[in-house]
Formats: sequence, C-alpha cells, structure tokens
Amino acid sequence: MNPYGTRFTKEDRKNRTILMPNLTPEFSKIMQVAIESIGCRAEILPLADENAVSLGKYYVHNDICFPAQLNIGEVLLALKSGRYNRDEHAMGLSKNCKACRALQYFALARKALDRAGFPDVPLITSGEDVLDIHPGFKVNFTFRIKSLQGMAFVDAINDMRQKTLPYEKNPGETQALHAKYLNEGTDALRTGFRHVKGKLRKAVEAFNAVESDRSVRKPVVGIVGEILVNYHPTANYRMAEYLLKNGMEVFLPPLLDFFRQEIMVLKESADLGFERFPILDRLNGAIMGFIYNHHTDAVDNIMKNFKYYEPRSSIQALRDYGAEVINPAFSSGEGWLLPGEIISMIKKGVKSFVIVQPFGCLPNHISGRGIIRAVKEKYPQIQILSIDFDPDVSAGNIENRLQMLIMSARERMTPAAGS
Repeated sequence: MNPYGTRFTKEDRKNRTILMPNLTPEFSKIMQVAIESIGCRAEILPLADENAVSLGKYYVHNDICFPAQLNIGEVLLALKSGRYNRDEHAMGLSKNCKACRALQYFALARKALDRAGFPDVPLITSGEDVLDIHPGFKVNFTFRIKSLQGMAFVDAINDMRQKTLPYEKNPGETQALHAKYLNEGTDALRTGFRHVKGKLRKAVEAFNAVESDRSVRKPVVGIVGEILVNYHPTANYRMAEYLLKNGMEVFLPPLLDFFRQEIMVLKESADLGFERFPILDRLNGAIMGFIYNHHTDAVDNIMKNFKYYEPRSSIQALRDYGAEVINPAFSSGEGWLLPGEIISMIKKGVKSFVIVQPFGCLPNHISGRGIIRAVKEKYPQIQILSIDFDPDVSAGNIENRLQMLIMSARERMTPAAGS
C-alpha cells in the first residue's frame, strides 16, 4: 500500500484551498500571496493554542521536535473544528534543511492526518516533491520572487516596530501602524514590487511620526535560534512580549537572512568540492545573490530615511562572523548563521542573548548551545541564555531563567551603538 496515495492533483488547484500553519503571522501572509501567484488558493490558520499543541503532541510521537507537533496540530485543530470541508481543503507544510527532521515533517503529517481520520486530505510542501505527492503544486520562480519581495518588506516594518515599540509615548500606536502596513504591503505584493516600495515609503513616514524617545536606550536582548521556535509566538511562549514588558528592547534578526544563507552555502560547497557540478552551483549562487541584493538594496535605500535606521550586516559579513567560531561548511540547522547573527549584534553593542531551540534538536544544539563557549571566549562581556522548548516545558521555569538574564542585562547596560 502506498502511504502517499492521496495526492494533490492539478484538479485540486481549482477545488481545494491550502490550509497554512504558521511560522509567523507576517510570514503566513507572504506565503498566502506567493501561493496565490501560482494559481492556488490558501487560507492562514490561527496561531496554535493549547488545543492545537495537545493534538500535535497526540498525533505526532512525543520524541519528535516541537515545530512538527505545533504546525501539524494547527492543521488538525482546524480540520476537527468542522469549519473546513475535507473535500475542499489540503494541508500545506514547509520542507527544508536536509540534515534536519524538517525534511521529514511531511511524512509525520501524512501519518497524523491518516490517524486523525483525514486520509483523503492531500498534503503539499514547499520543497522538492521526490515522491510525487503533490503534482498539482510546484514551486516556481514567481513563487520565489514573491516570497523574497514580501520578506524584504516584512523585515523592514518589523525592524521599525522593534526599534520604536519600547520607546513609544502612546501605547499601542506602533503595533497598530505595523498591522496597517503589514496588510497594505502584502496586498501591494499582489500587484508588484513597485507598489510594495511605495507602501514602505509611507510606512517609514508613519513610523517616523510616532512620538517616541530613544535617547536613553533600554538593555537590548537579541533572540536567535531554530527558525520556527525563534519567530512563532506560541512556540517560544511569547518571549519577545515578556522581555518588552520587563523593560528590554528586543532584537530579532531579519527572517530573510535564513534563506539568503543558501547563497553562501552553494559557494562554500562548490569551493570545497562537495557538489557534483561546482561551476553550475557557483553560477546559481551568483544569480541568486544578484536577485537578493537587487531587492534588499532597494528596501535599504528607503529604510535610510527611518529615524532609527541602522545598516544591516550583509550575508557575507554574517558568514565571516560565523566563521570565527564554526566552519562555514557546516550548514545544518541555522549553521554558521546563528553565531554570525550573535557576533553581528555584539559589534552593534548588544550584550545579552537568548538562544532558543526545540528540545532534542541536534543541528541547533551544535550551532546554538554548542557555540556558546566559543563565542564567550572571544567576547567575554556578553551573556547567553539557552532555552529548550517542547509541549511540556514550564512557563514558570522559562520566566525565572529570563528574569536572571534581565537582571544581568540591567547591570551590564551601557548605551548601544547607534543610540
């Protein structure tokens, strides 16, 4: 019996809507536009609550990583709610990182759908479809460009939010602006990048008009780690909100850099002889780099008008920073990007960091927890707290550990660079 007998066909493109679990609410809106750009329909699901986490834990065996349980639980909760006709919907799932269990989520999802009573609900993924489970859904150049353009925009408005929010005079104003321009920017994405840039210019003007005082900086805490736990509010127990409420300024790295690292990985693999066609890989990396830089440079030129603008590190700089403590050939999990992000923030005056990862995530225990000693030996003035997350982690324990970091951050506080 073929375990992947239920396929998403070309006919399903017209008849089914793809249910999308979350990485972040912002990323979901980008992916919705990208999926629509290739002729499919998509619907964003609510962020996981306790019921979704319980379903994920029940239908995905308990020793698999938290992101798989979380995203599969979001879809199962939707299907079990009765709001969605099983004949009119499919499940969407990301698929990346060859050395990570994220590559196998689709197998876990198929098994969970079958066990939960939905064997007739097809599954699509964003990765290579080697088992031909979704012949009616193929990621193409249009999908990738829309994703790139959307992430460049979202990173920009997220940056303005996180630099303004801790210092706003009128509580709620910054968040309301972010929500407004997130909706308007992703709507503009449907019509073209020129319209997206127009929305970003207006967003810069609006954020500049927010009454805020950043002359005295609060302690800055950088949050890095496994991509879903790092950005999904339920997965990290709304850590960013907790730190903000306790007087911290929170910095989350740009989401796009996670995908940009592929450029450097292609070049590194080709230079080390790991690839069968190194010349082709170098060429692909150069083309990808040009496309990324074209869009990020356009966004950066607009962001220079933001009152709290700081230049972001290039992907080459992040690679070089990461190479201080880990070989650039290591690309599992977040690979050299994670230490690269930490060192990049250190160069800007940040002294406190939290590394987050799913419990038992081997790639991120190497590139996350595993690099703490090496980084602190080079930069002894910093503190790094590593936290593992799973469905049974205690919120009280997490908050107690964060309080220790918060107290130490206040003691270490000096004005960050660029203040």
